[in-house]
Parts: sequence; C-alpha cells; structure tokens
Amino acid sequence: MKKIILLCLIIAALGSTSCRKLALHGDFSGQWQILTIDYPDGTHVEPQGEYYYCFYRDVAQLTDLNNTRIVANMTYNDDEFVLQFPYEIVERLAPWGIICPDTVDPETKGYSATFTIDRLTSKRLVMTTDMGVTIACRKY
Repeated sequence: MKKIILLCLIIAALGSTSCRKLALHGDFSGQWQILTIDYPDGTHVEPQGEYYYCFYRDVAQLTDLNNTRIVANMTYNDDEFVLQFPYEIVERLAPWGIICPDTVDPETKGYSATFTIDRLTSKRLVMTTDMGVTIACRKY
C-alpha cells in the first residue's frame, strides 16, 4: 500500500513539474481556417478552405494547402494583435488578406500588420486589418 501511495506521489510530482507550455491567449490560440475575406473596395473572396492562420503564444504561422509556411512574430493584446514578418516579401501575404498601403513596395522584405479582433468565440474569429480588410475564420 505504501508503495502505491509513493508511486502516485512521484507521478503527481513529475506531472506538475513538466515543461509543457500552454497556450497564452485562450480561445484565440489555435488553427483558424479562413472562410471569407472582405476588402475595402467591396471585393469578397471565399478561399474554400485553402488558407489558415495558426496562433500560439508569441508566434503566428500562415499556411495553405500547398504546404506554404510563413512565420510571423506576434504581439497580442486582448482585442488587437500585430504580426511582424521580418523576412517575408509583402506580396506573398495577400492570399491571407494582408495587403499593404500603395506607398509600400510589394517586393519589400519585412512588414508589420495590425489586426483588430471584432468577434472571438471558441469557434469563430472575425478580425480586421489596419488596411480595412475583414477576415472571417472558423476554428479548425
């Protein structure tokens, strides 16, 4: 009996000291499939499940069905977040609804985009970029 109690205590101690890092941002963390992208000029796009955002701790990853992986540094603050793409050409971000001002050369490496979270539940995310693009997603 003492051995069983000792074994349970050891297992509990090991489990409580594990180094697994949990998600920081609640419902926001996870993989999101883009359902619609609405541009300020009235253009409406439905990517049909081709493009995804994945948010975890301080990193975001943009992916698609062709195994494209674009990584960004992320700063999150309740109803707003910023994605910094230090090594990415701006024009490659367009399929995910990230566009740049006309004053920025699309061939430029390094870009930061600010997003406002309009609606967030455990299953839905609606966000608007600093350029006025509204992106609706579902948890995938």
